[in-house]
Amino acid sequence: MPEALARIAASRPLGPWLVTPDEVPDPQALRLWLAVDGVTRQRGTTATGAFGVANRCNQAT
Repeated sequence: MPEALARIAASRPLGPWLVTPDEVPDPQALRLWLAVDGVTRQRGTTATGAFGVANRCNQAT
């Protein structure tokens, strides 16, 4: 894997939870947030993203 791609791949946090599809009623309505040292820096939902959840999953695999 090229170095630049490896850095991007290493910066994508997943979790700390992984769930099965039946545990997520609507993947387009998930809440997302970014916290740094316990301070929330960003909040949003998957509905406001530029690409849909299915597109993101496809890119990640």
